[in-house]
Amino acid sequence: MSYPEQSVLPRNYSLPLFEPHAKHFVCKHESSFVPPIDAEAENWFQEAVKLEKLDIYYEDRDYKRIIELTRKAAARRHWKAMLNLASLYLQGLAPGYGPNEALALVEEGIRLGIPAAYDRMGTYFQNGVGVTASSTRAYAFWQKAASMGSANALGYLGEKLSAGTDGGVPGYWANIPIATKMLECALGQGFGDAADTLQFLYERPISADGVTVGLATSATKARALGVLHLGVKLGCRDCASALAIAFQWDDSRPSIATHPDGARSQRYFVLSHVLGSDPDLKFPNLDKILPLPPAELPPWDGERDSLLREIIGVVFPLSPEPPNLGTLRLDRTYVDPRFLLVRSGDMSDQVNAPYEGYWSPVIAESTEEVALELSKVLPRLYLTGEKFVASFPGVSEDVLRRSKLKWAHLLTKERDFGTISPLSSGGTRNIARTLSQADFGPDPICPGTGIWQPWLREGHKMEAVVNQPWRQSWIKKGQAFPIPVNDWLLDIPAEEVRWYLMEPHENI
Repeated sequence: MSYPEQSVLPRNYSLPLFEPHAKHFVCKHESSFVPPIDAEAENWFQEAVKLEKLDIYYEDRDYKRIIELTRKAAARRHWKAMLNLASLYLQGLAPGYGPNEALALVEEGIRLGIPAAYDRMGTYFQNGVGVTASSTRAYAFWQKAASMGSANALGYLGEKLSAGTDGGVPGYWANIPIATKMLECALGQGFGDAADTLQFLYERPISADGVTVGLATSATKARALGVLHLGVKLGCRDCASALAIAFQWDDSRPSIATHPDGARSQRYFVLSHVLGSDPDLKFPNLDKILPLPPAELPPWDGERDSLLREIIGVVFPLSPEPPNLGTLRLDRTYVDPRFLLVRSGDMSDQVNAPYEGYWSPVIAESTEEVALELSKVLPRLYLTGEKFVASFPGVSEDVLRRSKLKWAHLLTKERDFGTISPLSSGGTRNIARTLSQADFGPDPICPGTGIWQPWLREGHKMEAVVNQPWRQSWIKKGQAFPIPVNDWLLDIPAEEVRWYLMEPHENI
């Protein structure tokens, strides 16, 4: 992908105007555009997120620590941390930092090609944050973000295009085919809120220009019910509320549910309340305690916490950090033993580190002797703008002057101990690491009841969309494993997905 020259501020990029009546849309995924995430930075980021949870009173939140952790993660180009830091600056929580610094962070994200940064810039233009307010510019940035797979932008624009008529509601248009594709693309990436709009597009046959052309049928109602249930799994509060109401139906109003069910309604109401307090939660194993009918409801003691424990994702905890490492941290070659280093693919020929991280010297064309000496040089942690150490034992300065010395960037990666390792994204439960490579189920039929984790091979283009704890499923023995194109709205051949039993039913 090509970008304008660095001298052009991203806020001034020339983008195509928003086209609400576009005829074509190609679903792309955000994960294929964003920089790879450093595992150590991810841990800092998740710690900061936990410290800012809504169930912690505002006055009790340690914003000094939150900002410190978020800055550390952002320095390593953790793109979510960069955008969170911008929000913290806008809230005035970091003395000396405000809208200008927030805008600079978002522009840095745009230069890195981060779809969510384009989406955020659209919001800044809509609200006049650091720029002159302009809805025209806002929609141009949102359209760009959606074309790059920003789930938030896809969900927003998809809803805007789902109206019955153009302008019937100010700011809404009728383009049902594109709205449906956008919302499905967002939902496939884990953006649960898209399901709340999709239910209406699924429930009744609707023409391309938004006119209802038929009545809801049992099949369309079941589809609407299913997409709302998926939305709840992915953290959609309005979906949980809609299902709670749907299962309370009576003859005085229509419902997508086939019959009233107070027990199901109660459980959805509990989840709606929980998501109101913590919108970042996801419930991938919802079917364990709240499956759709005709499946019978499993017993539940009525306690909120016991319900949540059954349905959140499960992960392996990081190995505890060895004690008494304070002196080692002064050594820039030190790497936390919980992580290993892998090349990110970024190379630099600059004198100074372009951004914080571990860097290692590389000479593309060199003798075996020089290559051997450089291989002995340990990767070193450099801060942004810090001068690279360019002298090495065993390599003469003359050789270095004549060679094209470059620097390879390395990411920290969690040691997986030879197993799959879905990383905690908050709102997960730790389980013992007992899995071995032999414990996967490639067969389309589930061999044993429990919590199963889908997994794509390393390097697969959809790896970051599937290898997540929120993609797990509670599956009973004899049931079919989810089919990506049907159950996740992802165009992935089912045979490419391997399934790992994370927690068997017998241990629960």
